[in-house]
Amino acid sequence: MTPARLSVVDDMFYRGHHGRGVEVVMQGMWRFDDRLEPAELVDFHTMLAASPLTRRVISPRVPWARRYFVDGAVVAPLRFDPTPIAADGIVAWSDEHAEARLDVDTGPAWDLALTHVEGGGSVVSLTCSHLVSDGLGLVSEADTASGGPARPAPRRQRPVTTRAPRLSDDIADAVWLWVHVITGILRALLRGCVDPRVRAELIGALRPDPARPATPSSTTPSATTAMRTGRQATAVVDVDAAEWDRYLTDTGATSTAVVAALAADIVGELRGPGRVDTVVPMADGSGQGLTVAEVAVDVGADPATCAADLRAAYARAGSGRGLGPPGGMPAELLQLLGDRLAHALVPDPGGRDALVSPLGDLGTGFDELAGHRSRGLAVRSAYPRSDDAGAAQSSTLLGIWSARNCGRVVLSLVARTDPSGRSPADLARSALAHRGLTATIW
Repeated sequence: MTPARLSVVDDMFYRGHHGRGVEVVMQGMWRFDDRLEPAELVDFHTMLAASPLTRRVISPRVPWARRYFVDGAVVAPLRFDPTPIAADGIVAWSDEHAEARLDVDTGPAWDLALTHVEGGGSVVSLTCSHLVSDGLGLVSEADTASGGPARPAPRRQRPVTTRAPRLSDDIADAVWLWVHVITGILRALLRGCVDPRVRAELIGALRPDPARPATPSSTTPSATTAMRTGRQATAVVDVDAAEWDRYLTDTGATSTAVVAALAADIVGELRGPGRVDTVVPMADGSGQGLTVAEVAVDVGADPATCAADLRAAYARAGSGRGLGPPGGMPAELLQLLGDRLAHALVPDPGGRDALVSPLGDLGTGFDELAGHRSRGLAVRSAYPRSDDAGAAQSSTLLGIWSARNCGRVVLSLVARTDPSGRSPADLARSALAHRGLTATIW
C-alpha cells in the first residue's frame, strides 16, 4: 500500500506537538442520564483501538521526503475517575482530560475517559490529536465504535500502511515534492505576469495589509493584546433543535450563518465593535484536503446576509482563493523549508478573530451507548497546556464548534478570558437570547 504522507496542514499539527506552534486536540464530550460502568465501555474502547485513530507518524530516511502515517500506535487504557463530579463541573472535567499527554510519534494518539455525575449520570471524554483526525473523523470513528450507522470516510481517515516505505519510495516522494514546488512557483510567477489580481496578491504578500489593523479602533492595543494572549475559558451550551429550526425559517439563514453571526456578537462583546474576521474550515475540491473560507461578519449581522457572504466565501475557497498561500504559490513550499523555517513563516495558521466549525447533523448514532440514553454530544478543539509559561498562543479570540444531535444544537466555545469577567457561557446565553433563542448551559 502507498504510504499515507502528511499534508501541509498535517505538518502544522505535527509541529504543534513538538513545541513549534499551538498543540491542538479534538475532543468529544458525551453526556448520559444513567451511570455507565467501565465494563460497558470495553467494546467501545476495543473498537477505537482498531480504528484509524490508532496511528502514528514516522519520519523518512531521505531529506525532503514527507513524513508518513503507520498503524500500530500505543493504545492508552480506559481511564475511569471514580469520584463523581458536580452537575455543573462537566466542562471543567473535560478541560482536565483535554490535557492528556498524547504522542503522535509512538502513541497514544487518543485517550478515553469516564466519570460519574453527582445525583446520577455519566460523562465520556474522547480526545485525540488533531493530526490523526479532525472533528468529523472523530465523530465517525466514535459512531462506528459505538455500533452506530456507517458514515462515509471523512477527510482525515486516509488509509495507513503497516510497513515502512522502501528507500525508493522516499526518494520518489522527495523528487515529487521538489518538482511540484518548483513548477508551482513558476506557474504562479507566470500567472502574475498576465493576471493583475495574482500579481497584486504576490506583491501584497511582501508587505503588511493596511486593511487588517491589528486592533479595532474602539479597543486599546494593550487591552486587545491582553485578550489575545490571556488565559482560555471554555463553555458548552445547547439549544432545542425545533426552536433552532424555527429561527432558521424565520431568518432565511443557514445554521452555519447563524453560528457565525453569534460568534461575531460574542467577539464584539469581548473586544468592541468592528468587523469580525472569521474562518470556516471546509473540504477542498478533492474531498481529501482542507481549505478555509474567510468572511468578515459585522457585529449584529443579519443571518441571511451572513449566509450570502458565506456562500461567496465558499466559492472563493473552492476555486483556490481561500485562506492559503498568495497568488497560487504551492503550499508544499513549507515542507521543503523544514519545521523551523515553516513555523517562523506561518506561526499562527488560520489565526483570525473567530473560528466557526460546523459539524452538521450527527444523526441518531449518538442517541445511546451500551443501552444508555444520551443527553447530547459536544465536539470541539482544545489547546493543551496553552496557559503554561512560554506556550504558543493562537491569535483567535473565539472558536465555536456546532453539532446537532439528540434533538439539540450543541455549541462548544473556546474563548479568551473576558477582561470584565464574563464567562463564555454567559456571553453565549446573552447572544442567543438577543436573537430570541434559549440556551441551556452544560
